[in-house]
Amino acid sequence: MNALKTRLRASARNVYTRLQACLPAARAREAAVMAQRATVMPVLDALSRRADLGPENPPLYERVLIDGMWDNPNYWTRYAFTRAGLGLWRGTETGLLGRFNRKRVQDSFNRFGINDVVDFPGERGSISRCRATARTLLKNVRTPDDIMQLELPEDFPAEIFYDGLLTRQRRGTANPDDPMLVDYLAETLANIDAARRIIDQGRFDLVLLSHALNYDFSALAWCAMRSSIPVVILYGDFGSVRFIRIEKPGDIFYYVNSPTRQEIESAPAATRAERRAAGKTYLDQRLSGDSNDVGAIFAFRDRAGSIDREGIASRFGWDPEAPIVCVYGTNWFDFPHSVEMTNFRDFQDWIEATLVVAHETPEINWLFKAHPCDDWYPSSRGPTLADLVTAKPANNIAVVPKDWNGLELMRAINAGITYFGTVGIELPSIGTPVMVADSGWYGSNGFVLQPGDRDDYLSALRTRWWEDTDGEVIAENAREFAGWYFAGPDWHGDYLFPDDSDQEAIYADLPAFLERFAPQVDRETR
Repeated sequence: MNALKTRLRASARNVYTRLQACLPAARAREAAVMAQRATVMPVLDALSRRADLGPENPPLYERVLIDGMWDNPNYWTRYAFTRAGLGLWRGTETGLLGRFNRKRVQDSFNRFGINDVVDFPGERGSISRCRATARTLLKNVRTPDDIMQLELPEDFPAEIFYDGLLTRQRRGTANPDDPMLVDYLAETLANIDAARRIIDQGRFDLVLLSHALNYDFSALAWCAMRSSIPVVILYGDFGSVRFIRIEKPGDIFYYVNSPTRQEIESAPAATRAERRAAGKTYLDQRLSGDSNDVGAIFAFRDRAGSIDREGIASRFGWDPEAPIVCVYGTNWFDFPHSVEMTNFRDFQDWIEATLVVAHETPEINWLFKAHPCDDWYPSSRGPTLADLVTAKPANNIAVVPKDWNGLELMRAINAGITYFGTVGIELPSIGTPVMVADSGWYGSNGFVLQPGDRDDYLSALRTRWWEDTDGEVIAENAREFAGWYFAGPDWHGDYLFPDDSDQEAIYADLPAFLERFAPQVDRETR
């Protein structure tokens, strides 16, 4: 009955949304958006057909599937680069429609001259046909850990289902008693089935996706990978193009795609020095709030509350001479397994285990800080980090107020703890030690402590692990890594894309942007 009520509420919301779209103001906004796209898409189409990028040979890829399930100006620009660089317009391109912005995306495909279109929701059909199978799979599920042990078709990773479940429940740990659990699993099964049929029927030799997250995108990436079809995620971050190639199962759990320590150390000394300088410049900009990615804006630009070590001690009644360790939380449901996570089930599991140690070490003062993007993502429906901390009060444990400035806090503490957040690069760059709970995407790069497995991490928490850290060494290593990961090549100059989160607003300046940086765009596509 609860599941039925939830489905009825969802249907009512969909009807309400459709009615809202019919209002005159909404129709006027949509007409303005379509007019803007009508100007920009031909520019991207012309860019994508640059014949001088290569001889008129047969295409490298004869049949290509192009994701249209996520509609974003930067994504279409990244597709135009890829289309030009590989001459994809010379082959057969098939567009993929999703649930959202279907009219807009269909219009984009038309302007790119992509006439062959596959409808993913149509291929998937109703999820009701998969409910019986879902119930069978869930019959012995009692705990979140049981969900992680599910065996799904195509050997589809249970971690991906688990992450999608967190986003739907908006919780830190999955709720196995959710009345919609059967529907969520049925949705996953239907997506896997649709992805398999699309991949098999299309006989593609390249799949271009905007993401490899959630049930639909990840199902397509997974099924294509299992059919030995190369998958390229047309991803972008920190103002630049950051494509990811998926060729084997583990690739889908390494979404950040960062350099290894071996790769960094193999570079010539002069290159390494340049990277350290570039990394320092970028991190100084980031910590001052001048970079344009969402996390940095929330952490350093929008939080102006002044704080120092003495102020922290005074506020919470702490001895200012006692060590202060800050635990930096991560958004509960932002796909925790998109980077390989082995030591803990999810971020809430990690925080709960860390809190136990904090209670057992009264000689250390502990701050727990929620992720700055919690203000941007939908609100949590389960317990928040603050709820977990305040549920069991202790004199040595406190929650960081939202208005405290991120950089001032970093300067006031002895050490930081993170799972694999960017603060694990930011803190060491100013000489402050960091311990991570998992190897993540930078744990072995010489600027954080990564103790090992879950028990090793919890044991290290009980010690003053930060005291033997060489601040200058970790700062140099963090800056060098940042130079590799965040900073662009020198020929980029000011060629930086706005953040994807700016969405439709990007279209207004996109033609001028592409014209202004025509040499960089040409070099990027080549």
